Amino acid sequence: MNQAARNALYFGVILLTATVLTSCGRSGGLRVTDLRTQYRVNPLGIGTAMPQLSWTLQSDVRNCTQSAYRILVAESEKLLDEELGCLWDSGKVESNETLNIPYEGIPLGSGQKCFWMVRIWD
Repeated sequence: MNQAARNALYFGVILLTATVLTSCGRSGGLRVTDLRTQYRVNPLGIGTAMPQLSWTLQSDVRNCTQSAYRILVAESEKLLDEELGCLWDSGKVESNETLNIPYEGIPLGSGQKCFWMVRIWD
């Protein structure tokens, strides 16, 4: 089961919006919160075309942790709604890392508006 949430994030002269898809067994107890780009929530400007993305996990269920993630970056929310990462699709990455995940897609340009989504697995 997946749940979705959105949070606006901006970097550099580049704009970034985040979406989160999560799961934790049948209970849906694992939640992604505190979405950040370059350590900041909703930054108005970040001077890098290759930002680092981070999130925090919360769960009401004991021993529910992230085992993998997938990050998609697109030019519109509509593309993310269709799960199309035209700028970057990390694919499913087997990792419990949630801090400073480097953006590895097409270099982002000054003033470019972007949206990102992270899906996690437990």
